[in-house]
This record gives sequence, structure tokens and C-alpha cells, in this order.
Amino acid sequence: MKDITMRIKLIANSESVPADGSTPFRIYAVVTDVATGNTLSNVNVTFTVNNNAFFDGDVATVSQVTNTDGEIHLNIYNTAVETVKVTAISNDYHLEEPGVIDISFVEIMPLSITRVYNKNKSFSEGKPVIAWTGASLHVETEGGSGNVSWRVENISGIELIRSDKNSAEFYFSEYTEKNIEGYLTASDNQTGTVARYPLKLLHFFKSYGIFAERNPGIQYPELETLKTLLSEWGDMTSYSGWSLTNGTEINSYYWFNDPSNQGVIDLADGSTGYTPSGMAGAAAE
Repeated sequence: MKDITMRIKLIANSESVPADGSTPFRIYAVVTDVATGNTLSNVNVTFTVNNNAFFDGDVATVSQVTNTDGEIHLNIYNTAVETVKVTAISNDYHLEEPGVIDISFVEIMPLSITRVYNKNKSFSEGKPVIAWTGASLHVETEGGSGNVSWRVENISGIELIRSDKNSAEFYFSEYTEKNIEGYLTASDNQTGTVARYPLKLLHFFKSYGIFAERNPGIQYPELETLKTLLSEWGDMTSYSGWSLTNGTEINSYYWFNDPSNQGVIDLADGSTGYTPSGMAGAAAE
């Protein structure tokens, strides 16, 4: 054994992590020569962790060799809410004292849905009540273990098209049902927690963006329906198919047909008026 006294310093990359069994508490060890302060490579270090914690491979003891920077990086997991002690020793040189660090695993916050939004804005609770074929919305969560499954309950025609640890995206197909109470549901596969977002569509456009002359035979939507669309989804020129482009000009006017009034609404800014020229139209349901 070389006449070197070494020091093993353990460093944590965070203050705490959830005790979910899958989120790693990342630590690293730095091995140095006490006399010179230089790092020592190719040193075999044995790590142990107590209580319910474990390293990769579901073991409580692991040995690794320092890299060229004198470091070893480790992941530690736990399913119990507790503070655990990590200890590092080595017999390669004289050891000043074992490296020791305490790390904490904390309670998992319950899974909850925090935001539902579209390209322009966030929806208020229970919204939208109006959508169209091809629309999509995003759902964000917080808390939970990160191991989440998504589904649509009760309403047919709404499809999950993307999901990750904290979010999901849903798409409204042409078969989307209206006047049905349902939920966008996130289920934590580890904790069993379920978070639901209520949804009930009152209006659904299967066709829209049709360039048409004003025609009393077409069932144009009521003004309030189009105002609701604009208030929930924002400037509709942001969405494919909801405006007509003629060169550099964008036509976002839509006919409405109230019992006592006919006219147009600009689905970019909500202004209303009347014009006899060709406008975009939507078939209301």
C-alpha cells in the first residue's frame, strides 16, 4: 500500500427527493490525497446505505472505482419516508475516516391536475364546452410518482395522443360526443392516486372554415356560440382551418344566425357586423 492518506467526500445533488422508489437521489464521491489535495483515480470504494434505501440493482452495498477526476456517481432510491445514512470506505490507501452523508426521502405529494390549456390560453374549470374536429388541449399535473397513466372516461371520440411524466395532450376526433359528462383522468400507477378533470361539451363543430356566400339555407351558429368559442380558445386564426387566406389578407369572419339577427363575427377579435361578401362558415351542432 502506498504511503498515501486519502479522504472520501460525499456530496448530494439535492436536498431531498420523493420516496417513490423510482426518483433517484443522486450523490457523488470525491477521493483526494489529504496531503496534496489532488484527486485519486482508480480507487475502489465501497458504499453502504441503511434503513430501507437501496442502490441501482436493489442492493444496499455497492463498490465502484473512481474515474480520472477521482469521482464516483451513484443513484439511491427509497420507498420509505426517512433520512438514511450513506457510508463510503476504501482499503486501497490509508483512509482518514469513512465518508458519510445523510440524505432525505420525503412524502410524495398527491397527484393533481393544475392546468388545462390550448395554444392561446388556459381554460377555466370545466371548460371547454365547445370544440371542433381536430382541436387539441394540453393537461398538466404536479405531485405523484411520475408513473402516470391517462384515459378519457365516458366521452367517446376524444383521444390521447401524447403523454409524459407531468402532462398529456388530447385530440378531438370527428366522433367526439357532446352533452355527455366525462373526465380526462390521470392515474398514478404507484400510489393509486387519481386526478380527474371534468368535461362536458355543449357544442361541437364537425365542419368549419367553409368559404361560402351568405345562404339562409345553411344552419349557421348563433352569435353566443361563436363568442363562447372565441372566449375559450382565443384568436381562432391560430388554429388550422379556421380562417381563409387571400394573399396576405386573412379572412376570419363567420356568419351567425340568431332568431332576430344575422351578421358576422370576426373570430380573431370578436368584433361583429354585417357584410354581403363571401365569408367563412361553420356547420353548428
